[in-house]
Amino acid sequence: MRLMQHWGFDYVTGGSWIKRTKDWKLAFGTGYVQRSACEPYLIGKIGSPKPGSRSERNVIDAPDKIEAIRREHSRKPVQMREMIDRLLPRQYFCELFAREPWHGHDVWGNQTDAFGDDDG
Repeated sequence: MRLMQHWGFDYVTGGSWIKRTKDWKLAFGTGYVQRSACEPYLIGKIGSPKPGSRSERNVIDAPDKIEAIRREHSRKPVQMREMIDRLLPRQYFCELFAREPWHGHDVWGNQTDAFGDDDG
């Protein structure tokens, strides 16, 4: 949270990505204390972005979760970018620690070209 603030972002909300296998079973990690099948995510903002439609604020099954198949190491699910595009369809975004391009938006990280397919 301090890093987010240091970079100029205001914390808005967060949730969890429930990781699934291709057979839709929970994809547990190795864990240090507890094994987990979820990864938290944070959403921050700079300035005052305006939602495209107030009715799109709850565009995922539950307000704080995404369930998606686990892909390669640290590669985020397609559903995450789709959710963001629906929440704020006319905004410019930057994904931090990205591992692939995001057409029309910035991606920051030292592995942004790990997967060059640009389809999310």
